Amino acid sequence: MSIQRSANCSAYTDTISVLVTGEAEVPENEKCHLSMPATFSCQTKAFEAPDDMTKKAMEDAAMEKLSALGCDTSTAVTTFHTNIVGSQSMEYSAEKLSNLGMASNCFREGNDPNHITHRANATCNAMYDMTDSEGRRVRDVFRSFTSSLGTCDVSDEGMPQLMEDLRKVAAHNGEINGFKVDRPEDLRCSFSVLPIL
Repeated sequence: MSIQRSANCSAYTDTISVLVTGEAEVPENEKCHLSMPATFSCQTKAFEAPDDMTKKAMEDAAMEKLSALGCDTSTAVTTFHTNIVGSQSMEYSAEKLSNLGMASNCFREGNDPNHITHRANATCNAMYDMTDSEGRRVRDVFRSFTSSLGTCDVSDEGMPQLMEDLRKVAAHNGEINGFKVDRPEDLRCSFSVLPIL
């Protein structure tokens, strides 16, 4: 089985971070079901799903193949699976990050608090509508959600994942306090990273 590379791996120095697989199908039509070619992605964040560039390329190829089979692609659905293969060894959920008090990058250190070198903080504001505890859609760009995590890696390569972790925990903290954002990416955040003395 050959594995293709996403266009986000255009430079030879780009590090492969995720192996993406998936299926495309037209519901209730057995002949219109196929597995998409496995694809290496070099995305630097949000490893739980393919980035837009990788997803679009895989979907376009799948729709072309489904059309060649005579399938109506207007109702086709796609499903993606990712496996982290690069230097990012683990990505935790917002709840687990919050419970640990440490960023995903501390996985490589066995989640040992003694390996924390810095404390990273984020103050975030929702730029779009949120759902409050009573199920109403509200917008409050002045409401702040905060997060704070110990981190074991503050390198340039580790920063995108660290910022994503902080954003996810801030969104989680907002939900605990009655305001759920649609996606953590809807938060605009300011970050600070301070060494632990």
